[in-house]
Amino acid sequence: MNTRGTEEIRHRLTIALQEIEEAHEGSMELLADGFQAFADTVDVASQETDRKILLALRERDRQRARDIRRALRQLEDGNYGICEECGEPIAPARLKAFPTTTLCVHCKEALEQEQYAHAR
Repeated sequence: MNTRGTEEIRHRLTIALQEIEEAHEGSMELLADGFQAFADTVDVASQETDRKILLALRERDRQRARDIRRALRQLEDGNYGICEECGEPIAPARLKAFPTTTLCVHCKEALEQEQYAHAR
């Protein structure tokens, strides 16, 4: 991948990481608010459901942040865009669409087929 493409991906990853971190701060405030005192049963159930959804979203965002940080480290180390399975370069179009991917299309398809076969 050329330097311009690499810098574009680095920029996109950095912005995405900043957005996740900002969203994390906002969700921490929502969680810190806690339950309202003397709320009725329906309100408590609704608040608990909202809290569970928020926690699930935060976990998803934490995983995305880990993936982004890994991709940024790989960019710094010079081994970004190399398939972890076969060692071949990942297509630039795939990296542009999925900048945190660690597998080329061929290896990703093979993994998905294997997972599908085991799920049956």
